[in-house]
Amino acid sequence: MPPATLLRMHPNDLESFRMTGLTITERRAIFAVLHDVSKAWNEGDEMMARKLAWFKAFSTTFKSALRAYEAGEVAISREEKV
Repeated sequence: MPPATLLRMHPNDLESFRMTGLTITERRAIFAVLHDVSKAWNEGDEMMARKLAWFKAFSTTFKSALRAYEAGEVAISREEKV
């Protein structure tokens, strides 16, 4: 999905995305795209604040999973062994 589309999305659409079951690689890709988009969410109204709150929660969860992965605390999924 293009970053411009993500920028205009309604917060409910973002909040309804399922992140369960995504690999670290998939989460890393989402984080990379949304990192730049989230900067625009810093300067907005209540809807922008909800999008930013969603991104911050996603970011925290992603970084926690990444630290656990890098520390060897979680198993590598089949998709990431390749």
